[in-house]
Amino acid sequence: MFSIAIDGPAGAGKSTIAKKLAQLLQCVYVDTGAMYRSVGYYCLEHHIDMNEEEAIKAQESARALFASGVAADMPTATLRAEDFPDGQIDILTMLVKSGLVPSKSEARRAIEQGGV
Repeated sequence: MFSIAIDGPAGAGKSTIAKKLAQLLQCVYVDTGAMYRSVGYYCLEHHIDMNEEEAIKAQESARALFASGVAADMPTATLRAEDFPDGQIDILTMLVKSGLVPSKSEARRAIEQGGV
């Protein structure tokens, strides 16, 4: 498994290049910018106050987790083309495939209870 990160200024064509590269290499393209924006939107919609103290705690947690690369106990999953029959993978499948839950019903329960 490998990851490719592309950095650069806004409007430089990073997403265009990343999408074409993913297609060429036949791998998954993940738009992390969209992921971050969706988390921000979720916090706004659910009135979650991310004050400076909370932001500092989150930053410290992220640094501790990723300081030496991927933590040994961090769940991972290898995704293949057959995992995307219609071009998408659902979160339930992803949770089961990564080993975080034993079944889709457990994944659904974890989501409904706010564990994901």
